[in-house]
Amino acid sequence: MFTGMLGLAAILHHPIPALADDVTDATNAANDAAGKLADTQKQLADAQAQYNDIQNQLNQIQSDYEDMARQQSQTLDQIEDVQRQIDATQEAVDQKQAELDEKRGILSKRMSSDYKAGKDNFLSVILNSESFEDLFQNVYYMDKISAQDSQIIAETKAAKEALDQQRAHLIEEKSQLDELNSQQLDQMNQMSAKRDEVSQLLGQANSSVQDLLKQQDSDLMAYNQAEEARLKAEAQAQAQARSQGGTPVAGAAANVVTGSGSLADVLNSCNSTPFAGVGYCATWVTNVFVNAGVGRYGGNANDMYARWCGSSNRGGLQPGMIIAVSSCDGDAAGRIYGHVGIYVGNNTVMDNYNTIRHVNLDDWINAMSHIVTPRWGWMGGVTLS
Repeated sequence: MFTGMLGLAAILHHPIPALADDVTDATNAANDAAGKLADTQKQLADAQAQYNDIQNQLNQIQSDYEDMARQQSQTLDQIEDVQRQIDATQEAVDQKQAELDEKRGILSKRMSSDYKAGKDNFLSVILNSESFEDLFQNVYYMDKISAQDSQIIAETKAAKEALDQQRAHLIEEKSQLDELNSQQLDQMNQMSAKRDEVSQLLGQANSSVQDLLKQQDSDLMAYNQAEEARLKAEAQAQAQARSQGGTPVAGAAANVVTGSGSLADVLNSCNSTPFAGVGYCATWVTNVFVNAGVGRYGGNANDMYARWCGSSNRGGLQPGMIIAVSSCDGDAAGRIYGHVGIYVGNNTVMDNYNTIRHVNLDDWINAMSHIVTPRWGWMGGVTLS
């Protein structure tokens, strides 16, 4: 009992409690920064979803506009074709009218000549006939010529009337096509106005996304700084405790808020936790476990790899484990911070890449093993059940 009291007194006069307070403060600051980051990411996900919806609307409007433009172009082609037919028919009408005028002129002159000749013309036919048969033929031919002239005139007139009807039909067809063209132009103008309106909305949505991306970068930087401060405070407290022969300070050991380890909750959270943004694989994994109620374990992918991923034995890989590399091919961030995902069973890894992906385990390992060996383990050391 006495020894215990001396030990307690030593601890009370030892700087460890102050360090424990530092750990607690740093942990609270890291949790606050993580909460702010998560809130910004939620806003970003909503803004990105809104942007995508508006972009889809714009794409649909553009597609409809292009379809209508093609239809309107076809209508113009039809109008041109009908106009060519109208012009050709008008030329034919004019030609038939000229023929008709010519035939009528010839007939009029002939009738005028016959009228002036009167009986003398008929008498001339009789006197010039050598026989009765010749007289009959001459009279027959005179009547035949007159009938042929009348028939030619009638046929020419009928042909002109048919062309007039054809021209009238073509003019009506063109009028209908002109009306259709006018309607299509009105629809295209309405689509163009709607496209401009939606384009403006898209620009506003894009501006919101860009602002939130900048805010996310700022929040992520603040979170990483807070997390580094927390890890530093934890390391100092633990080092001080070991140097004094004591036990690690409770606040240092419990550097994260932990909950129950439910595999079902984690797997469900994998499917419900939104995309965290390109380059934020570790943030997404952190959010999955926070949303599942397991706990908040911050850090980048290389931190998670170093702290929680200790096995490369495929036989020990279980659903719910994180799988990570501390460095991978790709951009500078990947080489520095690595990449992390969650094994969800059925030979499948889910991760936050360009989107939330479902990747074959073998493919994931092959893609990520060019620099370091992929390893896996329980996030935060919490075994899921």
